[in-house]
Amino acid sequence: MALPTDQIIALLACLLSLLVAMATFLTVRQIAKQREASYRPELVFATAVYEAWSAQNNIHWKCSSLSSESKRENFARITFINIGLGAAKEVAIEWDFDIQKAVTLVNSAAQKALAEGYVENETGSVHFNSKNGGNASHIWTNQKNRNLDYILSNSEGLREKSLELPSAYLSLYASYCAHSMIPKVQSLEEFPALNSMVTYKDIAEKVYSSAFTLKPELAMFAHGNEKTDPYLHFSLSPEKLHRLPSALIATKVLKDAIIEALPFSKLIT
Repeated sequence: MALPTDQIIALLACLLSLLVAMATFLTVRQIAKQREASYRPELVFATAVYEAWSAQNNIHWKCSSLSSESKRENFARITFINIGLGAAKEVAIEWDFDIQKAVTLVNSAAQKALAEGYVENETGSVHFNSKNGGNASHIWTNQKNRNLDYILSNSEGLREKSLELPSAYLSLYASYCAHSMIPKVQSLEEFPALNSMVTYKDIAEKVYSSAFTLKPELAMFAHGNEKTDPYLHFSLSPEKLHRLPSALIATKVLKDAIIEALPFSKLIT
């Protein structure tokens, strides 16, 4: 049965109104996404290359990256950049790594190299013990967390932040390389990566979180002698993780902020 002409016209008018409404909705949604993107921050680590010298039981570091180069210092830094369009505020960085595995690798390599020293992992601290007097203690609990008030967008020029790396991790890695590169040992197993979880807010108070893993890649190690100091050359290559390791969400300080940003069930691997 054919519909009357007036009903066909009314039906077409309804369909046209529906299409116009859908087009308007999609346009408004796209404008909202663009507006949100205009003030959304995006924080990342830059790949960095490190040089280290050991002199008088102290390690001196020099870091170079694509954007900057540091002077010789007593600690190592990494470049932290906001590649988003908006500023980030209340930035919290938490470091984490398999500390017990790292200590075990160092002690195993030291034993094979017949070194007169060992490392202890106590609650919250890493202790380096040596009969040569090169003893040192790294208070890991005071190195795990870093906070920054804000990081401006890098879209209008170089506005990076220089972030100090935990000395407990770097000292363990340097010690492991030193013992493993003894000619009679020459074995270098995969050293635990340094993980980082970052949470921050945009100017609209929306919370974001992301996780990174920084893997050390050894380029060169040279044992010193009476005229030269031991020398270490390696890089840290950051990789952004799509799922956060469960070890990184154990800290209560950051857990509440993350739960606000993402479903908690999706954060645990």
